[in-house]
Amino acid sequence: MNPALRRTVLCLCLWALPASGALPGTVLLRQDFQRLYRPASLGLMVTAMAGAALAHPWDDQVKGPLVDEAVLKRLLDLGNIYGASLNALGAATGIWIVARATNHPLLQATASDLVRSLLLASSMVVPLKQVTGRWRPDHRDRRSFPSGHSANAFAMSTALARRYGMRAGVPLYALAGLAPLARIHYRHHYLSDVVAGGVLGLAAGWAVTEQGARVAWLPAGPAGGWGIELRIASK
Repeated sequence: MNPALRRTVLCLCLWALPASGALPGTVLLRQDFQRLYRPASLGLMVTAMAGAALAHPWDDQVKGPLVDEAVLKRLLDLGNIYGASLNALGAATGIWIVARATNHPLLQATASDLVRSLLLASSMVVPLKQVTGRWRPDHRDRRSFPSGHSANAFAMSTALARRYGMRAGVPLYALAGLAPLARIHYRHHYLSDVVAGGVLGLAAGWAVTEQGARVAWLPAGPAGGWGIELRIASK
């Protein structure tokens, strides 16, 4: 991604963070990181590394291309698009802008969940890429482990599933599952890369929405001023 474009998208995303409630974006992110290091989320991170270790012996056996049929390739391309950082962050920010313009607080909160889950996933994936320095299967660069596309896809699907329930989550997780398959198919990642990335994305989406499923802070506009409305959804 062009560095200037990356900075522009990141600034837009940070601007969108306060949409999930009255708290400033920096406070929301700090709370997300605090939840990320609770036992449940840490357990998911350990699971990611354990899963990658278990998958590692099959890295050389499970390498692309995986399919030849044109229809299946189109499905893999869809997963590749879904997990791409620029597409994901741009779409989440675009959703927030539309929601803000149409005064749709729930959609604003959803967009904020997406942006924060993507930023949280990147905060784990990017340092690991730098530390491990693993060559990709196609030897394009040394940023193979873990898979950022897989992390993005599962972070978004988890955030949406946690907010809207598994009726929406089942197809979204199916879509997320296409991302790691696509990365293997096009020889951008090994099996262990996508296993680790997917679980890290799951941890990020879970941390962002750990409390958001039941409690939502929304902006309110009473007569003559501004306020905050607290909505608690019953199970």
